[in-house]
Amino acid sequence: KQPVTDVVQCRPADFFRKHSDVFVMTGGGNVGLREVLGTEAASVPPAPQRDARRREEHKVASEQVMAKMVLSDQVYSDIHESLTPSTLLEDAQSRIQALVEALRSKSFLAVTDVAVGGSYGKEVLCRDVADAEVVLFVKQLPLKDHSKWLPHILETLQAVLEMNLAALDAHSYALDNTCLSFEAGAKGFRVKVFLSPVYESDEQLKECINSTPPAYRNFFAPSFLKSGSAFVLKQPAHVKTAIKLVKWWASRQAWTSEFTTPSAYLLETVTIHVALQRRSTLSEIMKSVFDVLSNFDTIKVLWADIGAATYELQDIWRPLLSHEPLFMDPVNPVVNLADANFFDARDLNKFASDPKTLDVFRREAMKLPAQQAELQKLLSADFHED
Repeated sequence: KQPVTDVVQCRPADFFRKHSDVFVMTGGGNVGLREVLGTEAASVPPAPQRDARRREEHKVASEQVMAKMVLSDQVYSDIHESLTPSTLLEDAQSRIQALVEALRSKSFLAVTDVAVGGSYGKEVLCRDVADAEVVLFVKQLPLKDHSKWLPHILETLQAVLEMNLAALDAHSYALDNTCLSFEAGAKGFRVKVFLSPVYESDEQLKECINSTPPAYRNFFAPSFLKSGSAFVLKQPAHVKTAIKLVKWWASRQAWTSEFTTPSAYLLETVTIHVALQRRSTLSEIMKSVFDVLSNFDTIKVLWADIGAATYELQDIWRPLLSHEPLFMDPVNPVVNLADANFFDARDLNKFASDPKTLDVFRREAMKLPAQQAELQKLLSADFHED
């Protein structure tokens, strides 16, 4: 005797459905002849495939777990831990140390000092947000008029580094009018290299900025990298955790363009400002950050009025006070980080105000052991009993 499947070369049910002019599937594993049951008889629909059903069950259960999930301090902390494996910082540290040494010794510039910022330098590195900003302080550079000399030097620097950093797996070089950037390694670690003249004092730097037209003052930003990085570095651990989570959230959004993408520094300082408003727990900070971001187009933050800036209120460049939105750089009194000439906040408002915007954290939490256990419990209770 041979099994039916060997004869028809498929499952019997599939064979009967294929020949619907002869057979009618009547349900319960039974089959009838159409000539007996009549031309109007219709086969019952096929049962859903087991794998498809299980996927649907899993999807429904996951949605139920997510719907009742409370983004507590513990959940946020668990997500943070999953986003910041110890090897991430170790790999970045060895890579950046080697790059900094190479930039010191193999560039043609008279480098007197090197400052490292970005996510690495500020200790707010996490998965999908791995970058570093390196400022080379170079003596004998002109103290201002950067637009006249900086692009040419950066072009030459790129040619030199392409030859000398190949052993460090530096690749994918790119230039803009303020910096040279490249990828370091195979994990998308982006490094930006800036140049800064060496100023004798803060007063000399301030004089150079004041004598420069506002449209060109962004060239002085690298000269403030040390103080900006220090401002972030001094924050408590739970605030830096919130910063990483907010920046990771931003990395998951579909920003329309570079012009509508908030800078990492803006997100860092918004989070810090929220924490200063007596938001003591991680979950409180996270909730308030998104409240602020969803109304960013009307924000007004001076820092100096609460004594949190590195300058006095009277040091702010007066025309900035009429800007809307206004979010001052806490270490640079002539920069509005929300300046509409450099950043369009509409995407930020839209994404942050979306009722489902925090689902990106819930989906990440679903990968964690505690939430997986809850999911399996629900699957067992709600489905496997059927």
